[in-house]
Amino acid sequence: MAVPGNRRNPPLDDYPSPTRAAIAAVVISAAALVLTPWTAASRATGHASCSRATAHQELLNRGLSQDGLVSQLICADLTGDGAAEMAITLGTTGSAGVVGLLVLSPTSTGWRPILSRPNDYRPTLLRLGHDLLEYVPVYRKGDPNCCASGGTRDTLYRWDGTQLTPRYSWRQTP
Repeated sequence: MAVPGNRRNPPLDDYPSPTRAAIAAVVISAAALVLTPWTAASRATGHASCSRATAHQELLNRGLSQDGLVSQLICADLTGDGAAEMAITLGTTGSAGVVGLLVLSPTSTGWRPILSRPNDYRPTLLRLGHDLLEYVPVYRKGDPNCCASGGTRDTLYRWDGTQLTPRYSWRQTP
């Protein structure tokens, strides 16, 4: 919320009309990008679209999580077919937190796995176009569960026509 007289965060009315129109266009475009993958998945499968509820149920159905916790969900076209895949990090109720990664692609009868890494410890995901970047903390001997000191192992996954496969992998050290 803008504070009157605060020039670091001026109210929208302080901008000239063409600038307000440009800001509105950017907001509308961003909303379209966020919402488009969900509707594309619904059209492609004719069933549940990419959502936390669907991801939760898929984790339970596959026996990958006793409680079906979804820590992170990315709904995006990772295969280039126009339909949104579900990239899910598996959560737990214990101190481990996030304990795996699963990417599902919509089919006419449900969802099929195109990447499964159930033992990755504390992965974080980032979508880069049609690619998926995974960051996994590197624990050194003696590191507590909360605090990895060895940097991250980063892997860029790319669609090969059948599944998501590692395209590049590198390690960032602190």
